[in-house]
Amino acid sequence: IVDRTTVDLPDDMYGEWVCDDGPEIVRMQLMGFEIDKKYAVERSSHADGTGKTAKIGDIIFMTCPQRVKDTIEKVRRRIYDRANPKKGSQREEKDFKQSMGSIKEAHLPVTDESVQVEANEAAIIAALEGGINK
Repeated sequence: IVDRTTVDLPDDMYGEWVCDDGPEIVRMQLMGFEIDKKYAVERSSHADGTGKTAKIGDIIFMTCPQRVKDTIEKVRRRIYDRANPKKGSQREEKDFKQSMGSIKEAHLPVTDESVQVEANEAAIIAALEGGINK
């Protein structure tokens, strides 16, 4: 299957196998892709009746110029960078560093000890009633 889905394209073209679903094809066309009728047609294993599309199962091959794909990737990268700021640039991180800095300056010891105690129903009831059951 991998061999069948491999399509040799010129350097200035980009291709992608896309779900053969109306809305998905329209979405890809809006981004600048078009249904391939040239490069992957001989790779097709499921004809659409025209013999001019590359289709394998429920996926179809679509192409666009490489510059269009590069632009799409730049936009995706900007969206990703906006949603995931660089480390240390978020307000919460700055506030945390400031609060940790004041603790370090005051030379306060950091307590990281804990104790685990098992409690049964009687101990919980006694604690709620104000008694301490050890």
